Amino acid sequence: MASDNSEDAMMAAAIKASLEDAHNQSTSSSNAPKSKPSKNRVVDLTHDSDNDSDVQVVFPKSNSVVGSDTDAEASDDDSDLKRAIALSLGNKSPETEKSPNHSPKKQEMKSTISSDKPPATQGILGLDRKQMEQERLMRLNKRKASDPDPGIEAELKRPSKTARTSPSPGFEFVRSTQKPPTSASQIRDTSSGYKVVNAKYFSPTPDAKNVSNSTSQNITSQDLTFQNVAIQPAARSKEGIQWPSGTVKKTRLSKSPRKPDDVSLEEVLQSNDLELAVMSSFLWDMEWVLRKLDTKKTRILFVVHAPNEERPMYEAEAASIPNLRFCFPSLDGQINIMHSKLMLLFHPGYLRIVVPTANLIQVDWGDHNLMENTVFMVDLPLKSKTAGVESSSGDTNDDTYTQFYNDLVVFLTASSYPQGIIEKLAKFDFSKTARYAFVHSIGGSHTDESWRWTGYTGLGRAVSNLGLRTQSPVTVDFITSSLGSLNDDLIRAIYLACKGDDGSTDYQFRNTKPSAKAKSPLQGICQEWRDRFRVYFPSSQTVDAVARAAGRRSQDIGGTVCFSSKYWYGPKFPGQILRDCHSQRDVLMHNKIAFVKPSEPISLPDGSECRGWAYVGSANLSESAWGRLVKDRATGEPKLNCRNWECGVLVPVTGESDTTAASSSSGELDVDLFKDTIPVPMKVPSERLGPGREPWFFMG
Repeated sequence: MASDNSEDAMMAAAIKASLEDAHNQSTSSSNAPKSKPSKNRVVDLTHDSDNDSDVQVVFPKSNSVVGSDTDAEASDDDSDLKRAIALSLGNKSPETEKSPNHSPKKQEMKSTISSDKPPATQGILGLDRKQMEQERLMRLNKRKASDPDPGIEAELKRPSKTARTSPSPGFEFVRSTQKPPTSASQIRDTSSGYKVVNAKYFSPTPDAKNVSNSTSQNITSQDLTFQNVAIQPAARSKEGIQWPSGTVKKTRLSKSPRKPDDVSLEEVLQSNDLELAVMSSFLWDMEWVLRKLDTKKTRILFVVHAPNEERPMYEAEAASIPNLRFCFPSLDGQINIMHSKLMLLFHPGYLRIVVPTANLIQVDWGDHNLMENTVFMVDLPLKSKTAGVESSSGDTNDDTYTQFYNDLVVFLTASSYPQGIIEKLAKFDFSKTARYAFVHSIGGSHTDESWRWTGYTGLGRAVSNLGLRTQSPVTVDFITSSLGSLNDDLIRAIYLACKGDDGSTDYQFRNTKPSAKAKSPLQGICQEWRDRFRVYFPSSQTVDAVARAAGRRSQDIGGTVCFSSKYWYGPKFPGQILRDCHSQRDVLMHNKIAFVKPSEPISLPDGSECRGWAYVGSANLSESAWGRLVKDRATGEPKLNCRNWECGVLVPVTGESDTTAASSSSGELDVDLFKDTIPVPMKVPSERLGPGREPWFFMG
């Protein structure tokens, strides 16, 4: 305990120094180049709690997402949040998910990929402000000379600093005077604690306590309407709608031959006619991303991880970039990390929704040929003119709204996305998303019925909503790029959620007295996972081999693949479930994919059957990512605590019923089952990790 207090004190001192340094940067002369934030900072994305009940409040209450009864789950969360602050003050750091108890000296680490020193004019975003300002002035002068309509320039012109009330020269925000209708055409999911009104408006119901009306700490507010501004006409993309039914691709590798299941960031963005890009990531190389976009014609909203103290620095650094603005999901209370990865790409005539496992940094998208990721995409057309027309009986003739849409809107609203962007989704036909599920973890505490809506309990609800709930055993093969302090409780909870359980079974079992567990009727189902759950994470040998082939040190490329030896050697860690994760393309992985196969195909209402499904998203295998269902001390009722913001998609593998279909009988992942729907990135079968082949420990 004394050791923990000493480490907390050292970390507090380090954070204090970091904050003072950040303050000095933000208040320095605008003519002086800002020093580059330190790269040697890490954050724990994976710290888990063994405590099964509430503890006293140790953080301020959230004003934007977390309800009034939010509690911190464990005292070690102090260190977790401090590490989140430290990391975000050094945005060029690689994504690291570390043990919360390492001393500050051990936490130092170098850039994983590039040692190139940035220009002196670079700031917190890694942007060369001098160069970008020169480019902006050149564009401005060119428009003044060629644009006969002064109205366009007037709308895009930046207000003076003293008079600026709108956060954007490219966005115009006005308060909405419209109120959501209350007719019988409301679409409601009564189990969620939320309602979607006519699918055009969204507002939490009065009892949705985990979402507050206040977003005063954000640059946007939920009652602000996003108005389109005049933009220069863009030529229609030759590609147009490519994936109307959805697809899953691998990120391309820069030095490898292209394959049909590869995709590059440029191909994802289709920037030649991109009107509005909403992009969310934990780690950023913003200069690299912005060079792939036309900031003159594309309005851009970046959703980033940033504590309150850092947000003004982001806005100041981007002040010279036309049409760029930021959204900052809450990091208040127990919330640790904004880790979700999501893109909403608005083109003329269609919307592309993208859920990648990759951050918006070069290495994650295949540059340097070191790392691979996975990307889900679906293109949604504009609605037909008859969709959404209300009949004389009050019913709405619109079947284009799906549970996918509802879940997406819940997540965006909780994350404080601009209300106008959320309303803009209602213009598109979501009917093709009915076969998928959008799953998420909303940071904070969730009580009443809302605990069933997010985290691993929301995963179980999504499986059930797709008609994939099963009483038969399933096998789960989970690829993760970072591991937390795994234990039986977490693996059992995820396993049961993959069967369609909403968390109730595991919650009841955990709250059964130890003396009664052996006789509990839940004993059998709660032990199923032990020989049916495999976790794929690279061994030290695998990381070393990739590094040697690239002519680099293992420490320089393995910084976003994180696991602590403290967890591995812990008495509760289920080490028998770990397998070596060796890419078929001989690179490292940043994937977060769960392949789930039921022991028997599941019949669907349309006569087809589902033989398996996969999760693709941002959530690693940790309690921070998926949450923990505990008993609220105040009410005695269930409460779900989530420390991270995460999102992902469930992708079923379906086909016509076929009793003769071949199935893998080896007990290993059935690659042939999934490969045509979700590319399987690793080699199987794979070696069990243990003595002689230990996991990769980035920090020992």
